[in-house]
Amino acid sequence: MISETLREELKKPFGKICNTHEMLLEARAAKGLVVSVGDRCTYDLLRGKVHPHVCIFDFRCMREPIGKGMQDFLEQARSTIRAVKNPAGEITEELRSAVQHALSKEEGTILIEGEDDLASLLVMAQAQFGTLLIYGQPSQGAVLVKIDAQKREKALALLEQIK
Repeated sequence: MISETLREELKKPFGKICNTHEMLLEARAAKGLVVSVGDRCTYDLLRGKVHPHVCIFDFRCMREPIGKGMQDFLEQARSTIRAVKNPAGEITEELRSAVQHALSKEEGTILIEGEDDLASLLVMAQAQFGTLLIYGQPSQGAVLVKIDAQKREKALALLEQIK
């Protein structure tokens, strides 16, 4: 589980917070892989005709179930979806493996039965440098993270603290 100190650390954005328009511009300009974590970010990207190489979501926004329209759109927008279990506040081996597999293939969609919040750490720890990670920051917008050595080290250090 996650300590309160770690929980506070994880709430801080790992990159630049932006609105949907800026997110779409950055994603379209990205040279490497684009990975989205979170239902709203993934939905907004797909609606904006940007197709991330890897999408990770849990059919929830801010801990509440997403609407049927958004869920149907996400299900229809991706050809195959791999479902994995991952309880809140944890990172299962199943999720770790699914993220690693999708990143190595440079494509994939992962539906998390549980919570997707910590999947961003796995992406930062495992994705190749230059990958653009986009994830949601509740009530603020999207966070853009360009994966580099510093981001990877920080993610690995935080992952070490999650038991």
